[in-house]
Amino acid sequence: AILYGFSSIGGILFSVLLSDASGVGASCAIFGLLGGLVGYLWLNWDALEGIAPYRNQFMCITVFILLLNIFFGLGNPKIDNLGHIGGAFTGLIVGIFFGVPSMLLFSNPNEMQIRQKQSKMRTVCGVILFCYFFLGIFLFYARRSPQKQLN
Repeated sequence: AILYGFSSIGGILFSVLLSDASGVGASCAIFGLLGGLVGYLWLNWDALEGIAPYRNQFMCITVFILLLNIFFGLGNPKIDNLGHIGGAFTGLIVGIFFGVPSMLLFSNPNEMQIRQKQSKMRTVCGVILFCYFFLGIFLFYARRSPQKQLN
C-alpha cells in the first residue's frame, strides 16, 4: 500500500511538473509496483547471488515490461508517459528505501559488507525521496498558484 500510494502521487507529480497535461489513474501506481520490484532486486542483488540465473531473468523481464509499455505509450497522445516514468522512478526509490533485506543474506559469507551497502543505498534513497516530494510539491505550488487561477 505504501509503494502503491507513493508511486501514484510521485507519478502524477512528475507529470504535472514536466507538462501542462493533468492526468490521473492507476497506471502511475502500477508502473511504481514494477519500479519497486526493480528496486527490491537492486537492493538485494548481492544477497540473491545464490539464485543468480533467476535473479537476472527476473530483472531483465521486469525492465523489458517497463520499457515496452513506455514504448507503446509513445504512439498514443492520450497516454501519460511522464506519469508512467515518474511512477516507475518513485517506485524504484521507494522499493529500495522500504525494501526488506532478503533472508538469503544470512547464508552469505559477506553479510556485513552487503548490509553496509544496503544501508547506504537506503539512506541515499531516503534523501532522494524526501527532496523529490518536498521540491516537487513546492514547485507545483510555485508554478500553479491557486490564487492566479481564481482571479
